[in-house]
Amino acid sequence: MTRDQIIAIKSTQRRLGFDDAAYRLILRNVGGVESCKALSNEAFEQVMAFFEETGATMLPPIAVGSTPNYWRDKVATAGGRMAYKIHALFAVYQELTCHLPEDQQYKLPGLCAHFSHQAHRAPEQLDSRQQWTMIEALKKIIARFEESAPASCGLPCLDAPF
Repeated sequence: MTRDQIIAIKSTQRRLGFDDAAYRLILRNVGGVESCKALSNEAFEQVMAFFEETGATMLPPIAVGSTPNYWRDKVATAGGRMAYKIHALFAVYQELTCHLPEDQQYKLPGLCAHFSHQAHRAPEQLDSRQQWTMIEALKKIIARFEESAPASCGLPCLDAPF
């Protein structure tokens, strides 16, 4: 991270009114780090795209011909880091719930539809806010199943390493 990138992130955080806890949560979920200094260039772009999605305008760098969706457009072409995280979390969820009847398990397309107000059925199609919300929900669901599962319940799906 360059000094200018750190300044850009911190000033955008203040402009959007995110307190430190919310800001750190965004860094963890979107950028995969605890501190903005540890962001890679790709993760920096993801965080800036998330800020842009939440309503920030005129984010740096503003060059001649820049669009209001500069960061979102840049991230869209770079790939789906958050979509990958959703797939990884959903795989953990499936392992934890493999003992449940199929009609009692969430399905990934259904979750995507729920978080996109029925607009999309794949994590790659969700916008950054929807992806972030889905990641948080999956974390809570996984934590709930991990807390309720006995240490050794005898189910092969729960004894497998993650």
